Amino acid sequence: MKQYAKKFYTILLIILTLFIVIGCGSQSSAKINYLKTGNSFNQNEVDLIFLHTKIFPENTQLSIAKIQNGSVYFYGVLRRDDIIETIENYDKVFEIGSLTKLFTSTLLTNLVLEEKLKLDDTIHEKSNILLNQNPRITYKQLANHTSGAPRWPTFWFRYLTNNPFKNYDYKRLEDDLKFDLKLNNKPGEVYSYSNYGVSALGYALSKIENRSYEDLIQEKILSKLNMKSTTTIRKNIQTNLVIGLDENGNHADNWDMIAFESAGAILSSVEDLSKFANASFDHSNKAFKLTQIPSFWKNDHFGVGLGWHISKTDYSETLHWHNGATGGYISSIVLDIKNKNGIIILSNVSLFNKNNKNIEELGLNLLKLMYK
Repeated sequence: MKQYAKKFYTILLIILTLFIVIGCGSQSSAKINYLKTGNSFNQNEVDLIFLHTKIFPENTQLSIAKIQNGSVYFYGVLRRDDIIETIENYDKVFEIGSLTKLFTSTLLTNLVLEEKLKLDDTIHEKSNILLNQNPRITYKQLANHTSGAPRWPTFWFRYLTNNPFKNYDYKRLEDDLKFDLKLNNKPGEVYSYSNYGVSALGYALSKIENRSYEDLIQEKILSKLNMKSTTTIRKNIQTNLVIGLDENGNHADNWDMIAFESAGAILSSVEDLSKFANASFDHSNKAFKLTQIPSFWKNDHFGVGLGWHISKTDYSETLHWHNGATGGYISSIVLDIKNKNGIIILSNVSLFNKNNKNIEELGLNLLKLMYK
């Protein structure tokens, strides 16, 4: 997570103002149409949102939730006909990509609290999943990316298409774990982000409960928070789904995650995710609280809980954050749990867009403005 010195941040705001006034080339020539919606986003925040949006293609949407001391405010923008305008899209649905991992970790802690497993149990002990060469990998290590598993299965590239996970099913995942899994590091010693590991985690939890991943998150998380627009089943929210865009602004295929569903299949809205965020602020919610406890520190400034990444900053004691991306969408969530502040952004900007980092940077900078 990038840290910005005060001097640099002042210069950034000056540049921001200049860019908004004069524009910066053909891709960034969108005019700004300010439409006040009566929410609590101030002018500096609005300017920052428009600056980060204007470089994206036509029909780009950003749906944003700002949570300040537990209160939630929404803001949405759409680039259309070379104009960036505000819209109400807080209830619109986007693919959230790897934000799904936060739900998988929360599902894990639910099962821990129900005493169906322990974090330090091995995946084989409870699920009977077989791993190549029988490494001792625990549920905690799968959730905090210290299992040693690679980012993807070795032969996953065989399935690469515009919908790259469509043909990778649970039989393929089970076979790869059993016959081909090769660890990059000894379990528990190194942080190394792994979609493969979290997919194995979700599969193990489903096997323990003998139920689908969708059924489990609906029962143990989503129904309790009244998150009615959140699901892994696209047809259930199809009429409210924002169309994803590829790097050139054309319609992108939605991703069918199949065996990787617990690593990135959830679709949701900022309205729903703000409920998840507020549940994260609730200290009495033991399942959520357990995911937030640091379980591994990579260095003095960066660590992980279960699912969450944790960073120390110069303006907040710690931030819990995650981002996500698919072929047609990018998402970001960053929370200051102690002060009940946060920013959630969902967009139909592609993973493959050269400016994809703008979404995460916008979230971090919007949160930082709360402390000015």
